[in-house]
This record gives sequence, structure tokens and C-alpha cells, in this order.
Amino acid sequence: MKYTIDDLIFSKDIDEDLYCQLCCNLMNESVSCQAGHNLCKDCFHKQIETVKPQCPICCIPVTISTLCKNIYLQKHINNLKVYCPNGFFNNDIDNNKLILDEKNGCKEILTIEQLKNGKHLKECKFTFVSCKYNEKCGKFRMNDIENHQDQCNYYPTKCFYCKNEFDRMNLSNHLLLDCPLVMIPCRYKEGGCNETFPRHQLSKHLTLEDNHQQYISNIINAHRSQLKSTSKQLQQLRTSCEELETKLINNDYSFNGRWIIKQFSAHFDLFKENPFTNLIISPPIFLTPTKEFSLSLSADTVVNSVNCISIILSKQFQSSSTIKFSFEITNQSQTKSIKKEEKKKFSHLIGSSHSIEFPTSEIYNIHNKFIVNDQLIIKFNIKILSIQDEQQEIEESEENFNNTLITELEE
Repeated sequence: MKYTIDDLIFSKDIDEDLYCQLCCNLMNESVSCQAGHNLCKDCFHKQIETVKPQCPICCIPVTISTLCKNIYLQKHINNLKVYCPNGFFNNDIDNNKLILDEKNGCKEILTIEQLKNGKHLKECKFTFVSCKYNEKCGKFRMNDIENHQDQCNYYPTKCFYCKNEFDRMNLSNHLLLDCPLVMIPCRYKEGGCNETFPRHQLSKHLTLEDNHQQYISNIINAHRSQLKSTSKQLQQLRTSCEELETKLINNDYSFNGRWIIKQFSAHFDLFKENPFTNLIISPPIFLTPTKEFSLSLSADTVVNSVNCISIILSKQFQSSSTIKFSFEITNQSQTKSIKKEEKKKFSHLIGSSHSIEFPTSEIYNIHNKFIVNDQLIIKFNIKILSIQDEQQEIEESEENFNNTLITELEE
């Protein structure tokens, strides 16, 4: 604990003549010049050695040998009352004011002379000490050692079985994983082996009964049975989900949304570089949790010798389906928007698709105002009219769409 005598002072109304005029603290080992001016011994020596060999008060010449102890003054200072340093909270930080610990601190009031002789401090039970097992515990009062040891994570504790010592915080791991004398069950207990034995006999035990093959087999069979039961439950959930989706579809369910393609000119430039890979792709569209669709746009397609924009609807699930869908390319003037609708049968294949074409000459003409602020907005509606129970295993294929820019899908 860091402190000065001034931090501990208990006496009130101390005469200002007892303070050193250089350091402004109570004088420690006061000495006087020939004119009778008093300073701390260390302060007067420092004045002579580093500043000027004269009294800083009256300026008469002085040397260390001419300084005189002021025994009467020092006796008066030493009789002043101070708190025991252990009456405060622990403080190891410089320039931090001491705070009196009225509940747990030492209550002794000493003279400065008693404090300096050190007898009380050697015997004081409120002294702060460090944990002897690990300094990470911090400091606590000497009279609290037993309480600390009851809680200290680093207190050496003997294992009940092997009698070796471990830090208290490591003992549980030792018992759980390492102690050779702890009784443990066979690792194939789940398979029917109910034996218990000291951990160090585990290897020997596992060699018994044909290396426990029967117990291992029992566990494998139990897991197979559990897997079969879980698979059955999963299939039941899938069936329930499909039934709910069928009911939803039969209740005339359809999905309406908007596809906003931002930075359309940049998309179009990429498409012109490579029309086969740079399709504009929408985020996924889920009519139900298992009925996923996506939209894509081919920016320049030729149909019957006419340049067109193709908007493609792709189905991402395995069921033959009849689907009614429509696309509307919106115009700044709602009356000029172009809407087209189709009803198509999609095969069971994932990725099965159909498209609707719009004349390029109308859409790209800036005067027609289909592309505003460099974005194209497409409203769409998707409605599943029927789903056939047709599940086939097919080879999945991946299509690589390079340089595809992000678009937004809004419902």
C-alpha cells in the first residue's frame, strides 16, 4: 500500500509551522539553519546539494555539517495521531486517495513515532497479503486467510483416490478424465456391458469377451433402429408438409411480387459481352417452404426475327406442375405498362422453365419510360394450378452464372 504520513493523519488543527515549506508535508527529521528556520532533513540536503548552499527562507549560507536537529519540534510532530495504514482499503495505484475502510479495516490510532518503529505493523492482523499459491488471486487481509483458502481456485487439494495434489480448479477435470483409480463404467454400457472398474484397467477390460464385439454390435443395431424410426418420423413430416401445401394450392394460392433490377445499363453491357452466361438472375421466390422458383432475364433474344427481352420462370423442385404466371413491365405511366400471361406445364426436372417475351424496341426506347433512373421494374404473379405425384431421381447439374450483379426482390 502506498501512502505518506499526511494521508494517515488523525489529529486536527495541526500548527502550520510543523509543515516543511519546501515539500509542504509534515516535517520528517526536522533540521534548522543557524537562524532557526526548519525544514525536512532530506529537503534541506537537496537544497544545499542541487540548488544553492543557503537557507531558502533567510538565505544565510549553510552546509550539511552546520544543520542542527530540532529535537523538540520533531518530538512534537512524532506525538501527532495517525490511523493505522491497514485501516484503509488496499491501494496500489499512485496518486489515488486513500479511503477509510470502516467495516473491515484496523481501528487502531497510533502516534507517528509508534508507526515508524514498526511494531504494530508487524503484528497487525489487518495487513494486506498476497495468496501464497498464486498472485492472480489478488490481495486480502491477513485475518481473512482461512476464508480465502476455502474459496481459492489454486489451493492445493488432494485427490481422494490417487492422493496426488492438484489446484482446486483442476481437480474436477482430473477426476473426470485422468485419475487412474476412479471407478468408471464400460464405454459400451449402452450395448449391455454393466461392469465398472478403475480407469487404469480400461484397456484390459475392453479385450474381454472377444473385444466386446457383441456389445458394439448391440449399439450399432440400436442406432440403426433409432435412425429407422427417425427416418419414418421425417417421412411423416414430409407427407404432412406436402398435404398442407396441396391444400394451400387448392385454395387458389398465388404469389405476387416485384422484381427491381437496378443498374440496368451495367447488366445490359455484361449481357452483350456474353449472352449465354450473363443472364440477370433474381433472388429465390418461395411460394411455400418447398416450392421454390426463380426469375431470370435475357436482355436481347430473337423470336420470329424480332428482338425481344425474355423473362424466364424456372421451377426449383421435383414435381410435374401446371403453372399460370404473368409478367408486367411497368411504365412511368401506369396505363402504358405491358402485361403478358401464360399457362404452362413444367416437367418434373429441377430447373424446368418457360418464358414470356417483350419487344426490345418498346422497352429500350428511352422516350417510352420503361427504364427510369437506370432501373427496370417487373411485376409478376405465380400460381400453381396442379402438382402431379411424380418423383424421379435425376442427376443434378450446376450452372455457373459469372459476373451476375445483385438485384432486389420485393414483395
